[in-house]
Amino acid sequence: MRIGYFTPTSDGFIDVRNRGRSWRDVAWATGEGHEIEDINALLAPSSSVEQQRNVAVSRAAGAGCELLYMVDSDVWAEGGLQCLFDAVRGASAAGAVVRVRGGKDGKLNVSPVPREAMAVSWVSAACLLVDLHALANLQKPRDIPWFKRLYNDAWTHVTADEGAWFSRVVAQRGGIIRATGEVMTHHRDQIALSYADGQR
Repeated sequence: MRIGYFTPTSDGFIDVRNRGRSWRDVAWATGEGHEIEDINALLAPSSSVEQQRNVAVSRAAGAGCELLYMVDSDVWAEGGLQCLFDAVRGASAAGAVVRVRGGKDGKLNVSPVPREAMAVSWVSAACLLVDLHALANLQKPRDIPWFKRLYNDAWTHVTADEGAWFSRVVAQRGGIIRATGEVMTHHRDQIALSYADGQR
């Protein structure tokens, strides 16, 4: 199986230390005989995070990937891909419960935490495994993006992040979203950024 791996960048920057941790997590798949496609190498990082996610879905599908694993630059998960690989079976996507900024003592974005994979109404896009074949079968209209952020009238606050939008679009098309608390995630307080192409 070919699995796309993607980390959204912020203004062309990426936390290379966290991405290195995530690559170690992804290494599980290669040990199981799966092929990893680095989706970051297939797109320009200059667009917004939600636009990058939409392009990543398209590029991963075009590269023949069956699954797309997305992990934010400031998030890493211990055994994330392996847990979500099991959780996504029969669903459109599966996501981890993600800690809000604050390290190991930070609050969680889902409460109560599901001990096993279960269907939910929305999931964070910060650590998400998407079944690209399942998405294609939902036959979403082309003018509706998979990922989008909604803002208040003054454009000062996000009222719905791209994970919430994605979950809503999938649910409206009859898809299933799952979340699992089996994945331990970490969220950095402050992000030490480096250029995505390795420059400083």
